Amino acid sequence: FENLFFKGDFSSHSGWAMDLQAPFRSTFRNIEGNGVGNGIKLSSTNAAFNPGNCTFDRVFMALQGANNGHAYELYTSNTGGLFILCTFTQCEAIDQKAGSTTSIGWYLRGSSTDYYTTRNIRIEQSNIEQFNTCVKVEHASDNYVQLSYADTKTGGKIFDVSSDSLSNKLYCDTGYVAPGNTTNFIVDANTSTTQPNIAGGYEAYVDTGSTLSITPSTSTILERLAASGPGTIDAKFVFAL
Repeated sequence: FENLFFKGDFSSHSGWAMDLQAPFRSTFRNIEGNGVGNGIKLSSTNAAFNPGNCTFDRVFMALQGANNGHAYELYTSNTGGLFILCTFTQCEAIDQKAGSTTSIGWYLRGSSTDYYTTRNIRIEQSNIEQFNTCVKVEHASDNYVQLSYADTKTGGKIFDVSSDSLSNKLYCDTGYVAPGNTTNFIVDANTSTTQPNIAGGYEAYVDTGSTLSITPSTSTILERLAASGPGTIDAKFVFAL
């Protein structure tokens, strides 16, 4: 599936540009959505089938429909099979709704009864801008995320990870905290010492009057966190020239 364009109403649209139930062994490339409420959803709802094995390349979603949209969501219901082995390369998004308070760029959402149902998802070279949460990982394990760039609405999070999301690798190359904004690099509730989450690879500029914080768990493994600028920077970040 390629060369697709989806146009919303730039106002109150609350549906999805693409709502894919049980996609399997498919390739998607060069897809755009503009003015939509939500971007692309992939879901697994039948325990008899494990969807996935898909690739997405060069996708852009500009959300400007209803508030609090999700740009990309991978979802396994409590009655679904495994959702596995999907790769996303250069899939980007921006939330253009100023009124959003719970918008999400990437939502990796597994079954609440089995945290291994949404797994082995790989996201690379993704720019995520102006969401309340750039990446939310809930009941999902063994996933790899590499954002090229991320920024949030004030009070936002780059990574938000639930207590039953294990062994995820979460990286963001660069970021910016705008004047007066607050951003938390990661809020990680997983305290497993045998299956911790790894996060880092980050360098940010923290502008005047802004704050960059971080809330790892006792088991989170942090790798290279750097920041500079006149704003308030958590001591876990080293100073970047």
